[in-house]
Amino acid sequence: MKFLQLNLNHCQAAQELLSQSVLEHEIDVAIICEYYKDFLSGIFVSDRSGKAAIWTCGNRAIENTSNRIEDRFTRAKGGGINVFSCYASLSLTLDEFVLMLEKLASEASRHNPIIIAGDFNAWAEDWGSRETNARGRILLEEFSRLNVVLANTGGVNTFRRRDMESVIDLTVVSDSLSKDLQWQVSEEYTHSDHQAIIFRMERTMGEKRIKNTAVSGSDAGNAREKVAQVLEKIQKACDASMPRRTLLKKRMPNFWWNAEIEELSKVCLKARRYSQRSRNRSESEKLHNQYKKARKKLQAAISRSKTEHFKRLYKEADFDPWGGAYKAVMATIKGKRSPPITNSDLLREIVSTLFPYVSSESKLSTVQVDPSKISEATTNEVLEAAKKVAENKAPGLDGIPNKALKVAIETVPRPIRLLNGIGKLFERVIFNRLVPITEREGGLSDRQFGFRKARSPVNAISTVTEIAEKAMEANKSCAVVTLDVNNAFNTAKCSKRIAALAKLGAPKYLVHIVMEFLRERILCYDSDDGPKTYTTTCGVPQGSVLGLLLWVIMYDGILKLQLPKGVTIIGFADDIGVIIVAQDIDEIEVLTNEIIFEIRSWLEEAGLTLAEHKTEAVLITKRRKQTSIKIRIREHIIQSQPSLKYLGVMVDQRVKFKSDLKNLATKASEVPTLLTRMLPNIGGPRQSRRLLISSVVSSILLYAVPVWASSLKVEADRRKIAAPYRLSSLPTSCAYRTTSDEAACVIAGMIPIDILANEGRRLYDPSYAIGESDTNRRQLARSDSILEWQKRWDDSPKGRWTHRIIPDVCKWIKRRHGDVSYRLTQFLSGHGGYRAYLYRFGRDDSPYCPTCVMVLEDAEHVVFNCPWFATHRTEVEINAEARSTPEELRRKVTNNDRSRSSELILPRDVIPKWESRGVSKGERGGFSE
Repeated sequence: MKFLQLNLNHCQAAQELLSQSVLEHEIDVAIICEYYKDFLSGIFVSDRSGKAAIWTCGNRAIENTSNRIEDRFTRAKGGGINVFSCYASLSLTLDEFVLMLEKLASEASRHNPIIIAGDFNAWAEDWGSRETNARGRILLEEFSRLNVVLANTGGVNTFRRRDMESVIDLTVVSDSLSKDLQWQVSEEYTHSDHQAIIFRMERTMGEKRIKNTAVSGSDAGNAREKVAQVLEKIQKACDASMPRRTLLKKRMPNFWWNAEIEELSKVCLKARRYSQRSRNRSESEKLHNQYKKARKKLQAAISRSKTEHFKRLYKEADFDPWGGAYKAVMATIKGKRSPPITNSDLLREIVSTLFPYVSSESKLSTVQVDPSKISEATTNEVLEAAKKVAENKAPGLDGIPNKALKVAIETVPRPIRLLNGIGKLFERVIFNRLVPITEREGGLSDRQFGFRKARSPVNAISTVTEIAEKAMEANKSCAVVTLDVNNAFNTAKCSKRIAALAKLGAPKYLVHIVMEFLRERILCYDSDDGPKTYTTTCGVPQGSVLGLLLWVIMYDGILKLQLPKGVTIIGFADDIGVIIVAQDIDEIEVLTNEIIFEIRSWLEEAGLTLAEHKTEAVLITKRRKQTSIKIRIREHIIQSQPSLKYLGVMVDQRVKFKSDLKNLATKASEVPTLLTRMLPNIGGPRQSRRLLISSVVSSILLYAVPVWASSLKVEADRRKIAAPYRLSSLPTSCAYRTTSDEAACVIAGMIPIDILANEGRRLYDPSYAIGESDTNRRQLARSDSILEWQKRWDDSPKGRWTHRIIPDVCKWIKRRHGDVSYRLTQFLSGHGGYRAYLYRFGRDDSPYCPTCVMVLEDAEHVVFNCPWFATHRTEVEINAEARSTPEELRRKVTNNDRSRSSELILPRDVIPKWESRGVSKGERGGFSE
């Protein structure tokens, strides 16, 4: 492992240069003091005061951290080494310094091996100082109690300022690590008063990786041998035509790093050296000023490079709206990605916990099958299964890409008999034979909505809410209880799945194949000590085609339990929802406890465990008095709450979805704030791309919309989801924030969110447009939405100037020309650099035109009437071959004829710049373009 240690002095430029240094030197862990801000990439752990931090910037995962967050130091474990980052400022009193070291030593004594690194602001002759002060003596005493070795050698100064140098950044390591330690102070420029310390731990591997030899064979042999021969041929073909995919070892530089910054960094380093060496000389002040100028140039170059890069990103969004710009701004929402864990002992513990070994499941019984009743896989079956194989999925252990596999199958179709490296294709053939059995009458329960065609979470949630609403209409109470299963997919017994498959009536040969599919499974994983294997007896393999169907078949037993009257169980994958309807609340409690006991017993028989502490409940009732129920699961007592989340939707006590709308609005509001970084008002992608990118917000807001759309009849609920939608419409239309919702949506071409919600509800209703195809139903629903939008636009008191130019929203959104832009939006909305608008918000001293006497200067006056712009207006009229009037412009805006005479007038022609009138930005009240 490779480490970098540095005090950043709270400097932004120093932190940015650090991020480049860790890439160039391939640093795994950075130990930091006085950082500027949290790092977004990798994993970042800091102390409570924000002075000491550990940044795993490479491919090492943090295995665990300090149980308690302390001041002035923090701990993280990675690669089997416990790393401590410390910072003891000069402002600490001696007593505070002693207390900090005592806590540090106490924490360090409980871990081994350790690295303690940081800025201690202590002097001692042991690490090269001129003398030993009180702090140094205390520090040496504490270190002597630990079995550690000081890494600082040669008395190389780590702190270098113009007027002083010293050794205050220290590194100590466990004695067991010292023999593998390579430690040095880097002479590279850091933009900090401290030098970077780089050290490496060379830890030897316990095992050597063994390379697999190629298998040679002929076309003869049994089915298993033939499959091996086919795989060998495909592998050889792949190796001959393409390189095997490997992880990129060389790290790419930061996006803002360029040759200019690299050169300026060298100049800064050279200038600082000259400045430090000129102490007490006549040219000292001159050389120090030169160094300060070099620092400023470097900071300006970094800032300029970042700005230029972001401009390039949002220009590229015109060609690739989901490219670099979108990924960069959305990375904040997705959060930090943790590198894979490679510690051998920790991995073994994780694997054994996630995939418990059950001895009774290690040997499955056999099924006697009559060979004459087995229908071989046909060529058409194999080709049909190959179509469902995704090309962009990662290859398996055989290394054969799915794209190459599909080409091989389509070139020489072969019936597949045995599971091997092309197991997913084999699973797809078996899957296609099992699906008709599960979907026939008497197959899977209609209340299982997971992993089945034409069933979704919306269907499950709708079923729950329909039962609750009917109960309320009948003046009854209803309890919704959600149950969670611990590690469900990894612990389900194989024998239970086979028994469920046989009970379903599947042919014996399919049961036999599934039994072979589940037999003798080996989990392979990589660790620091080389590749490891673990025998699994339970669980569903991740990415398996057949495994999820087998899970649903097994889990169907819960849905077919004998239920008391008024009890319904809804299943979606491993999520269990129990709905209990009764007249009396006490009866609900009795029924709830009874059915949960039955479910828990069934789960334990299947090798599964109910997570009692994760059970949630909500009591739905019309009673005004606040009531609740209590559920007892062993020693746990669960109290019902005002609302709970079921499959991503908040269900409350009145089924009004107020909590869900608030939750959706909060989640969606984060997106437009980030998207504005790639959708600036001036420049950036064109409007069609802006509209596409902004659809991310509507997709978040419209999750499960058929369930809660009816609640939007309440104005307060409409405003909740309209707020984040408005935030996305403003950058899409390049509009000022003062533009009304109605005008911003029309200019952007975005149907109001509540109308879109009603459209989603109509499409979900099976009685809507009966007999029409799905395509026609969607077209009819969209037509109804536009009609509703048009009526609202006509009746609204807001955006009347925009309505005058764009009265027909249907023609506007279906036009085939003219993207809106910053200047055009000012004209269409009337909100922009017009004195009437500026005066309204206190940004100008008069609303009147400076050219015309006592005439309000608004969008209509400037574009169509003001004599100051007569020359511009004449040019526009000549080019458009028509008079410049609002009515003529309205006709051209909504005309789909793409001839030159009907083109949408470019904004720079319609709205001349304010500078053409000699009016400065300051005189416009600070409104900039």
